[in-house]
Amino acid sequence: MGNIDLNTSVNTGKGTIPVNYEMDFSIPMAMVAVRIPITEWGAGSQKIKKARLEVRNAELDLAQNERLLTMEARQAALNLREGYMLIGSARLSVEHATESLRVMRQRYDLQMCSLGDLLDAHAQWQRAESNLIEAKTQYKIHETEYLRATGNL
Repeated sequence: MGNIDLNTSVNTGKGTIPVNYEMDFSIPMAMVAVRIPITEWGAGSQKIKKARLEVRNAELDLAQNERLLTMEARQAALNLREGYMLIGSARLSVEHATESLRVMRQRYDLQMCSLGDLLDAHAQWQRAESNLIEAKTQYKIHETEYLRATGNL
């Protein structure tokens, strides 16, 4: 601070007198600025709490996804077992239809049944064969689903 020039005039009642005054001295000055964020007081602890909650949420999501994957694998295993049993049932049905068709052919050859009975037995055999093919196809679908659910595909 210093080197102030004051140029003015003073009214004395009889007229104005010009006044020139010079201040020539130096005062050393230093300025320091301190910033204390009062509005952000405790923000660090809030961030830590938020991070802990996010970690906890991620852990809960992981546990839920593990349970869902386990349930999916169990359901796939159950479907696979059910498909295998369905194939066994369809094979048994084919055996019965084949035997029924054989008996009807013999009866037809001996003229003990009509052609309609023989055709019905043949249609039943075709349905049984078709059901067996469908059961095998469904089993393969269940097998693929099981392999996918267990991570072996």
